[in-house]
Amino acid sequence: NQLNQNVENWDRNAINMAAQRLDTVTSELQESIMSTRMQPISVVLDRFHRLTRDMARKLGKSVALSLEGEEVELDKSIIEKIADPLTHLVRNAIDHGLEPVDERRRSGKSEQGTISIKARHEAGHVLIEVADDGRGISIERVREEAIKRGLLERARAEELSDKELLRFIFTPGFSTARE
Repeated sequence: NQLNQNVENWDRNAINMAAQRLDTVTSELQESIMSTRMQPISVVLDRFHRLTRDMARKLGKSVALSLEGEEVELDKSIIEKIADPLTHLVRNAIDHGLEPVDERRRSGKSEQGTISIKARHEAGHVLIEVADDGRGISIERVREEAIKRGLLERARAEELSDKELLRFIFTPGFSTARE
């Protein structure tokens, strides 16, 4: 209203002051709205304790879950969108990443495998890292599966770097699991 009145009177100084006040109020309003939408990532991470325990029991594996950065905040809509992909990553880590207890023992590892999820701020972004201390991904199995599925010809598959081959694991339906 002040801005409209000052425009009618064409009072430049008053218009500038009203515009600055409007800018301040708008910024405060935006900040307030954004803060109500922000939630700690623990909202999604906390469910992985039970998931890990249940899957480990089902598969006969011993698994410890390590969480870091639960206080990192994200917009509620982003938290909703990352829940399923994170669940998929954790399930894959337990099912395919961590070896069975006897295999871990034979390779000199602790019987208990570890899955870690770390969230952190970096350069204006939130990074979420999911890792396990399992045997890792077999580059040869990825190469063979990509060839078998017709995604690559053998000659081209031999030329690709490990990093390039690993990108195939993000192809929908792609898996190196035997079952």
